[in-house]
Amino acid sequence: EKLPFGCTTYQCKITFASYTYAETSTVCVRDFIAPQNLTITGPCNVLEGKRFNLKCTVLAFPEAKITWGTKSGGLPAKGITDFGNGTIRLRLFEGNETTYCCTAANVKSPSASKCTVIILLLLPHIKKPSSLRRRPGDCK
Repeated sequence: EKLPFGCTTYQCKITFASYTYAETSTVCVRDFIAPQNLTITGPCNVLEGKRFNLKCTVLAFPEAKITWGTKSGGLPAKGITDFGNGTIRLRLFEGNETTYCCTAANVKSPSASKCTVIILLLLPHIKKPSSLRRRPGDCK
């Protein structure tokens, strides 16, 4: 038998010598909590091309579904792994958007959002002069 949403069955067993007493109860929670207290953890400064994680946590009941996006919309198709537990792994390069937002929603409305700005530390793109380049077989 399927229980109503928000309900769980618990069983308590007590055993005395050769006698076992068991009682089963169903508890239903009717106080839902809209998503609140969103927190984003992760670095504020990242080197260009380095991988890093952002994690979004939230207080909600029932558990909230967390989605990630940018200020301008969804996540880029490349360079991002969404682990589905509120954590994403990113790799940013020059020209990438650096404001990332997590949104949490459950059956209770409204949903909640929080954004973080990542400062991208660009690596200098220096081309070595030809006199400093190694030739094949030159290991010194």
